[in-house]
Amino acid sequence: MSRPHTSTSRLLGGLAAAALSGPGCASTTVVFTPADDPIPLLQGELEAAEERIDLAIYTFNYPPIADMLVVAKLRGVKVRVIADAGQSYPPASEGGGAIGQADLLADLESEGIPVCRRGGEDGGIMHHKFAVVDRRTVVTGSYNFTESATLRNLENLLVLSDPTLAVQYADAFDGLWSCNGQ
Repeated sequence: MSRPHTSTSRLLGGLAAAALSGPGCASTTVVFTPADDPIPLLQGELEAAEERIDLAIYTFNYPPIADMLVVAKLRGVKVRVIADAGQSYPPASEGGGAIGQADLLADLESEGIPVCRRGGEDGGIMHHKFAVVDRRTVVTGSYNFTESATLRNLENLLVLSDPTLAVQYADAFDGLWSCNGQ
């Protein structure tokens, strides 16, 4: 597997590169699956969390990442998950497949991690794929938290250490957190 890319100038041109390398952005790292393994990068960010992890994810059925969230919670980190409602049903146990999103989310809830299942506006989907760590770092990209995204799909996972941007994402997450009175 190749190493994560850290140069914004090679990846993005013009204003986007300037914005990502500006005074508020301490660092950026990106991996491209399947050539790059996103798990070490994601694990490093989740293990670095001291206060909170807010995760909004469209598809999430990869147990190793769920385990990272449980470990963070056990360390005292506040963890919240928003997942797309349409992707969350039915459990794989009813469909005959591997672990499904409904099963994995139920496992997180049994560990005391609150989960919000929601759709988009007017029947749309909740298609976000981002995590905010300690309101300082954003993890985002096309990467869904699935085995396919990790091992087979052409996906990207981008980590931005930028508190100003992270607060914007955290505020967006808080605005989405409107499920079941939580």
